[in-house]
Amino acid sequence: MNRRSHLTIAIAVTVSTLATGAAGRRQDVGASGSIRLKFPEAIDMADVSIRYLLTGPFGGYGSFVRTRSTVREYDIDAWQAGRPADQLKAIIYCPGYRTVLLTESGFGNGPPRVVPIQLEPLGWIRLAGRVTDAVADSQPLAIEVTYLAVWSHPFFGIADGAVASFVVASTALKPDGSFETMVPDLARDPAVAGYAGDQRGFLQLLARDPQTGNIAYFLQASDSTSQVGLAIANAYPGELRFTRVVR
Repeated sequence: MNRRSHLTIAIAVTVSTLATGAAGRRQDVGASGSIRLKFPEAIDMADVSIRYLLTGPFGGYGSFVRTRSTVREYDIDAWQAGRPADQLKAIIYCPGYRTVLLTESGFGNGPPRVVPIQLEPLGWIRLAGRVTDAVADSQPLAIEVTYLAVWSHPFFGIADGAVASFVVASTALKPDGSFETMVPDLARDPAVAGYAGDQRGFLQLLARDPQTGNIAYFLQASDSTSQVGLAIANAYPGELRFTRVVR
Protein backbone atom coordinates (compact mmCIF):
# COMPACT_ATOMS: atom_id res chain seq x y z
CA MET A 1 0.00 0.00 0.00
CA ASN A 2 1.23 3.49 -0.76
CA ARG A 3 1.33 5.08 2.66
CA ARG A 4 1.04 8.58 1.27
CA SER A 5 -2.34 7.80 -0.31
CA HIS A 6 -4.02 7.92 3.08
CA LEU A 7 -1.91 10.57 4.74
CA THR A 8 -3.99 12.96 6.84
CA ILE A 9 -3.51 16.67 6.17
CA ALA A 10 -1.89 17.58 9.42
CA ILE A 11 -1.96 21.31 10.02
CA ALA A 12 -5.30 22.80 10.98
CA VAL A 13 -6.27 25.48 13.46
CA THR A 14 -9.36 27.53 14.15
CA VAL A 15 -10.66 29.71 11.32
CA SER A 16 -9.95 32.83 13.35
CA THR A 17 -6.20 32.18 13.37
CA LEU A 18 -5.42 30.32 10.17
CA ALA A 19 -6.48 30.87 6.57
CA THR A 20 -8.60 27.98 5.37
CA GLY A 21 -8.28 26.11 2.09
CA ALA A 22 -4.49 25.89 2.23
CA ALA A 23 -3.23 23.63 -0.57
CA GLY A 24 0.13 21.87 -0.56
CA ARG A 25 2.28 22.31 -3.65
CA ARG A 26 5.85 22.24 -4.86
CA GLN A 27 6.92 25.81 -5.47
CA ASP A 28 8.59 26.89 -8.71
CA VAL A 29 12.34 26.70 -8.36
CA GLY A 30 13.82 30.16 -8.03
CA ALA A 31 10.89 31.79 -6.24
CA SER A 32 12.03 34.82 -4.25
CA GLY A 33 11.41 35.17 -0.54
CA SER A 34 11.35 31.43 -0.06
CA ILE A 35 12.98 28.56 1.78
CA ARG A 36 14.49 25.83 -0.37
CA LEU A 37 14.65 22.45 1.36
CA LYS A 38 17.46 20.31 -0.03
CA PHE A 39 17.38 16.58 0.74
CA PRO A 40 20.18 13.99 0.45
CA GLU A 41 20.47 12.14 -2.85
CA ALA A 42 19.96 8.70 -1.32
CA ILE A 43 16.50 9.44 0.10
CA ASP A 44 13.35 8.09 -1.57
CA MET A 45 11.10 11.12 -1.32
CA ALA A 46 7.86 9.23 -2.05
CA ASP A 47 7.01 8.78 1.64
CA VAL A 48 8.50 12.03 2.98
CA SER A 49 5.99 14.37 4.64
CA ILE A 50 6.54 18.12 5.03
CA ARG A 51 4.03 20.11 7.11
CA TYR A 52 4.53 23.82 7.70
CA LEU A 53 2.98 26.92 9.23
CA LEU A 54 3.66 30.52 8.22
CA THR A 55 2.81 33.34 10.62
CA GLY A 56 3.01 37.07 10.00
CA PRO A 57 0.98 40.25 9.46
CA PHE A 58 -1.46 38.20 7.35
CA GLY A 59 -2.24 35.94 10.31
CA GLY A 60 -1.41 32.30 9.75
CA TYR A 61 -1.19 29.97 6.78
CA GLY A 62 -0.67 26.23 7.09
CA SER A 63 -0.09 23.74 4.32
CA PHE A 64 2.05 20.83 3.15
CA VAL A 65 4.47 20.09 0.32
CA ARG A 66 3.72 17.45 -2.28
CA THR A 67 6.87 15.38 -2.74
CA ARG A 68 7.99 13.17 -5.61
CA SER A 69 10.23 10.13 -5.34
CA THR A 70 13.09 11.59 -7.41
CA VAL A 71 12.84 15.32 -6.60
CA ARG A 72 15.33 16.45 -3.95
CA GLU A 73 14.67 20.21 -3.66
CA TYR A 74 11.44 21.98 -2.68
CA ASP A 75 10.70 25.69 -2.31
CA ILE A 76 8.24 26.99 0.27
CA ASP A 77 7.01 30.51 -0.51
CA ALA A 78 7.35 32.60 2.66
CA TRP A 79 4.99 35.33 1.43
CA GLN A 80 1.22 35.53 1.82
CA ALA A 81 -1.17 38.30 0.76
CA GLY A 82 1.79 40.24 -0.63
CA ARG A 83 3.63 40.38 2.68
CA PRO A 84 6.55 38.31 4.02
CA ALA A 85 6.06 35.91 6.89
CA ASP A 86 7.63 36.64 10.25
CA GLN A 87 8.28 32.96 10.85
CA LEU A 88 8.09 29.56 9.19
CA LYS A 89 7.90 26.35 11.20
CA ALA A 90 8.02 22.93 9.60
CA ILE A 91 7.83 19.28 10.60
CA ILE A 92 9.57 16.83 8.25
CA TYR A 93 8.96 13.11 8.60
CA CYS A 94 10.98 10.58 6.61
CA PRO A 95 10.55 6.83 7.32
CA GLY A 96 13.62 5.38 9.03
CA TYR A 97 14.92 8.75 10.23
CA ARG A 98 14.47 11.13 13.14
CA THR A 99 11.85 13.83 12.74
CA VAL A 100 13.30 17.14 11.54
CA LEU A 101 11.98 20.38 13.07
CA LEU A 102 12.66 23.71 11.35
CA THR A 103 12.17 27.27 12.56
CA GLU A 104 13.15 30.04 10.13
CA SER A 105 12.59 33.81 10.09
CA GLY A 106 13.76 36.99 8.36
CA PHE A 107 12.26 36.74 4.87
CA GLY A 108 12.59 39.29 2.08
CA ASN A 109 12.67 39.47 -1.71
CA GLY A 110 16.06 37.85 -2.13
CA PRO A 111 16.89 34.47 -3.66
CA PRO A 112 15.69 31.29 -1.95
CA ARG A 113 17.43 30.48 1.31
CA VAL A 114 18.82 26.95 0.95
CA VAL A 115 18.31 24.76 4.02
CA PRO A 116 20.08 21.37 3.79
CA ILE A 117 18.01 18.70 5.52
CA GLN A 118 20.20 16.50 7.70
CA LEU A 119 18.62 13.11 8.32
CA GLU A 120 19.77 10.88 11.17
CA PRO A 121 18.75 7.19 11.28
CA LEU A 122 16.06 6.09 13.72
CA GLY A 123 15.52 2.47 14.69
CA TRP A 124 12.39 0.37 14.43
CA ILE A 125 10.52 -1.73 17.00
CA ARG A 126 8.16 -4.65 16.60
CA LEU A 127 4.41 -4.23 16.95
CA ALA A 128 2.30 -7.39 16.90
CA GLY A 129 -1.36 -7.78 17.75
CA ARG A 130 -4.54 -9.73 17.31
CA VAL A 131 -8.05 -8.46 16.70
CA THR A 132 -9.95 -10.74 19.05
CA ASP A 133 -13.36 -10.08 17.50
CA ALA A 134 -12.24 -10.05 13.87
CA VAL A 135 -14.72 -11.54 11.45
CA ALA A 136 -14.21 -13.18 8.09
CA ASP A 137 -14.36 -10.64 5.28
CA SER A 138 -14.70 -11.23 1.56
CA GLN A 139 -12.02 -8.61 0.96
CA PRO A 140 -8.64 -8.88 2.74
CA LEU A 141 -7.89 -5.97 5.06
CA ALA A 142 -4.68 -4.16 5.93
CA ILE A 143 -3.75 -2.79 9.34
CA GLU A 144 -2.55 0.79 9.00
CA VAL A 145 -0.58 2.50 11.78
CA THR A 146 -0.66 6.30 11.99
CA TYR A 147 1.43 8.38 14.37
CA LEU A 148 -0.57 11.24 15.93
CA ALA A 149 1.99 13.87 16.91
CA VAL A 150 0.14 15.69 19.70
CA TRP A 151 3.23 17.82 20.34
CA SER A 152 2.70 19.50 16.94
CA HIS A 153 0.25 21.91 18.61
CA PRO A 154 2.78 23.43 21.04
CA PHE A 155 5.49 23.30 18.37
CA PHE A 156 3.39 25.32 15.91
CA GLY A 157 2.04 27.49 18.72
CA ILE A 158 -1.61 26.63 18.12
CA ALA A 159 -4.26 25.38 20.51
CA ASP A 160 -6.92 23.78 18.33
CA GLY A 161 -7.45 21.69 15.23
CA ALA A 162 -6.12 18.37 13.95
CA VAL A 163 -2.66 17.34 15.08
CA ALA A 164 0.08 16.43 12.63
CA SER A 165 -0.21 12.78 11.63
CA PHE A 166 1.96 10.42 9.62
CA VAL A 167 1.26 6.91 8.36
CA VAL A 168 4.24 4.92 9.67
CA ALA A 169 3.38 1.29 8.85
CA SER A 170 0.97 -0.96 7.01
CA THR A 171 0.66 -4.73 7.03
CA ALA A 172 -1.84 -7.42 6.08
CA LEU A 173 -4.41 -8.60 8.60
CA LYS A 174 -4.22 -12.40 8.63
CA PRO A 175 -7.36 -14.57 8.49
CA ASP A 176 -6.93 -15.46 12.18
CA GLY A 177 -7.05 -11.75 13.13
CA SER A 178 -3.33 -11.41 13.82
CA PHE A 179 -0.80 -8.97 12.36
CA GLU A 180 2.83 -7.97 12.83
CA THR A 181 4.83 -4.99 11.59
CA MET A 182 7.70 -2.67 12.46
CA VAL A 183 7.08 0.89 13.61
CA PRO A 184 9.54 3.77 14.22
CA ASP A 185 11.22 3.83 17.63
CA LEU A 186 9.55 7.16 18.38
CA ALA A 187 10.40 7.08 22.09
CA ARG A 188 14.03 7.64 21.02
CA ASP A 189 13.24 10.35 18.48
CA PRO A 190 14.47 13.65 20.06
CA ALA A 191 11.50 15.55 18.58
CA VAL A 192 9.17 13.22 20.51
CA ALA A 193 11.28 12.59 23.60
CA GLY A 194 11.31 16.31 24.37
CA TYR A 195 7.69 16.02 25.47
CA ALA A 196 6.09 14.01 28.25
CA GLY A 197 3.00 11.87 28.70
CA ASP A 198 0.18 12.20 26.19
CA GLN A 199 1.94 15.06 24.40
CA ARG A 200 4.34 12.50 22.95
CA GLY A 201 1.43 11.30 20.88
CA PHE A 202 -0.16 7.96 20.03
CA LEU A 203 -0.14 5.20 17.46
CA GLN A 204 -3.61 4.91 15.96
CA LEU A 205 -4.44 1.58 14.34
CA LEU A 206 -7.21 0.92 11.84
CA ALA A 207 -8.26 -1.75 9.36
CA ARG A 208 -8.52 -0.53 5.78
CA ASP A 209 -9.66 -2.11 2.53
CA PRO A 210 -6.51 -1.85 0.37
CA GLN A 211 -8.54 -1.92 -2.83
CA THR A 212 -11.00 0.90 -2.09
CA GLY A 213 -9.15 2.73 0.68
CA ASN A 214 -12.28 2.58 2.85
CA ILE A 215 -11.85 2.22 6.62
CA ALA A 216 -13.49 -0.95 7.93
CA TYR A 217 -12.95 -0.19 11.61
CA PHE A 218 -10.52 1.23 14.17
CA LEU A 219 -8.63 -0.88 16.71
CA GLN A 220 -8.70 -0.32 20.45
CA ALA A 221 -6.39 -2.10 22.86
CA SER A 222 -8.48 -4.51 24.93
CA ASP A 223 -6.92 -3.34 28.21
CA SER A 224 -7.46 0.37 27.47
CA THR A 225 -10.44 2.70 27.82
CA SER A 226 -8.89 5.19 25.40
CA GLN A 227 -9.94 5.17 21.76
CA VAL A 228 -7.10 7.47 20.73
CA GLY A 229 -4.45 4.78 20.35
CA LEU A 230 -1.34 3.24 21.85
CA ALA A 231 0.92 5.43 23.94
CA ILE A 232 4.46 5.86 22.65
CA ALA A 233 6.66 3.25 24.34
CA ASN A 234 10.20 1.86 24.20
CA ALA A 235 8.79 -1.54 23.23
CA TYR A 236 5.52 -3.38 22.60
CA PRO A 237 6.27 -6.89 23.86
CA GLY A 238 4.34 -10.01 22.99
CA GLU A 239 1.07 -9.90 21.10
CA LEU A 240 -1.28 -7.06 22.00
CA ARG A 241 -5.02 -7.69 22.03
CA PHE A 242 -7.39 -5.37 20.18
CA THR A 243 -11.13 -5.08 19.63
CA ARG A 244 -12.97 -3.44 16.74
CA VAL A 245 -14.44 0.06 17.05
CA VAL A 246 -16.70 1.38 14.29
CA ARG A 247 -16.90 5.20 14.07
